[in-house]
Amino acid sequence: MSISRLTATTSKRSRGSTTASIPVLRLATPSSMISTSSNTRATRSCVTSTTSPQAATAADGSTPTAPSTSTVTPSSFGTPCWLKLRRSCSSNTVTYCVVPRSVIATHGAIWPPVSPSQASKNGTPTRARGNCTISPIRSWLPKVTDRGIDRLCEYVAAVRDAIGYDMPLSMDHLGHIGVKSAIRPGKAYENFNLEWMEDVIPWYYTDLLKQITDASPTPTLPGEDIYEFTDFETLCMEHAVDKIHPDLETSGGILRTHKVGDMAFRYGVPMAMHFAGTPVGCMANVHCAAATRNFLALENHSLDVPFWQNLVTGIDKPIINKGFIKVPDGPGLGITLNDDEMKRHLKPGTGYFEPTPMWDEKQSWDDAIFS
Repeated sequence: MSISRLTATTSKRSRGSTTASIPVLRLATPSSMISTSSNTRATRSCVTSTTSPQAATAADGSTPTAPSTSTVTPSSFGTPCWLKLRRSCSSNTVTYCVVPRSVIATHGAIWPPVSPSQASKNGTPTRARGNCTISPIRSWLPKVTDRGIDRLCEYVAAVRDAIGYDMPLSMDHLGHIGVKSAIRPGKAYENFNLEWMEDVIPWYYTDLLKQITDASPTPTLPGEDIYEFTDFETLCMEHAVDKIHPDLETSGGILRTHKVGDMAFRYGVPMAMHFAGTPVGCMANVHCAAATRNFLALENHSLDVPFWQNLVTGIDKPIINKGFIKVPDGPGLGITLNDDEMKRHLKPGTGYFEPTPMWDEKQSWDDAIFS
């Protein structure tokens, strides 16, 4: 079994020092990342089924039972993925959490079904949970009114008052809304010192995005649904956005996302990373982030999922510790799949490491309209 797109390699390098700290964002692990291929080339990161040495053949001819595990490791060199990208890296990756869905209205609703005080109480990460950036509000508004701006600012103010100005704060997916409607909250949020406001209009309207970016004191950030390198390059080259936000499993895996980061660095554009998935995808992001110079933070949605970190072994627990994820030094992604725990949480009617033809075609919301 192999995870064929999680890593690509450059030349073999000796290990450098691991110093400093790095931020982290959210990540998903679509089943398209998982292949049943037996190909174990050195340039790929493989999932290898393993058992204990005693699992050969017993004296009576039977095969002893051993715990079922799968080790994510490269087929040669025995080096961690980050080392394939850069000679040295940060020892930790910074993460930020998104406010639990229970705090926010479902998509299509105008306002969160809680008061600003509840939003600040329920949506604010404590220092014990981590030094996290939070995205407190999602609103799908065709046009923003004065009353709407005031109401949105109430929620942002409540969260900012709760966490203070030492902890970064950002605004999650805002749109899509009109250009003028996107500029207005960008100006209204100036006093709250937000790190960014995300996805205000579709990313492919470069000129319109530049209008918003130039007029808004709050930084703009798109990218979780961009999958072509050239599309990121256009946004950065035109300075149509302040920051970018690729999803590693949409933007081409570890190597290409790292290259996106290097490209953005040349244009002076920082890179956060989008993530909402399993620890496998999370650690792929961590390796990429650790070796990318302009990385800001990695998104995460799983602080309130009790079994999430039990899906893998081989790394320090808790995986997210006070807002940071330690970068593994083990081979490949540095983790071992806990097969039994994985199977326990599969969606009913689905299999484990089965073919995934449903991911062979483009199927994003934007593709459905513009492809």
